[in-house]
Amino acid sequence: MKWTKLKQRIEARFASEANGRVHVHTTRYRYANDHEGEFLVTLDGNKIYGTAYYQYWKARVALCAKHGDEPSDAEQQEIDRTLRAQGIADHIDLHRAMFESLNQSIEQMLDNSRPLIRALGILDSRCGKRRLVKLEDTNEHEFVRNVLHLRQPPCQIGYGS
Repeated sequence: MKWTKLKQRIEARFASEANGRVHVHTTRYRYANDHEGEFLVTLDGNKIYGTAYYQYWKARVALCAKHGDEPSDAEQQEIDRTLRAQGIADHIDLHRAMFESLNQSIEQMLDNSRPLIRALGILDSRCGKRRLVKLEDTNEHEFVRNVLHLRQPPCQIGYGS
């Protein structure tokens, strides 16, 4: 699927609180030697999440160096899990994950190891107010916390009770 169609389908699922405020972007630097780029999400025009090709490979090389010259398959999988938990990924990998999220239930999206997919699950209009109230942001990625605060209803304070 082309990026423009994927972006339209993802943003069409956003709840009313996020509709028109949250946008998903990807860039390609055509004058760079390898034409790589960046993936980012903005809220009211301000970047709240972003990852770039070089950021991904820099973090990956640093983690691989901790495991020696030739990490085993198990160590490679641990490195991948660590990068996902930190929200660092190659933007092509994120495009693939976003495409897969189009066919996932809200439960699957909220249980995903990628902060981007969890945040898209929170932004999804199928994620109701009762489910949002149950979500905790204590150990979440900063991006997921920002999106959760956008969607969660304000605290209702009972006066005179």
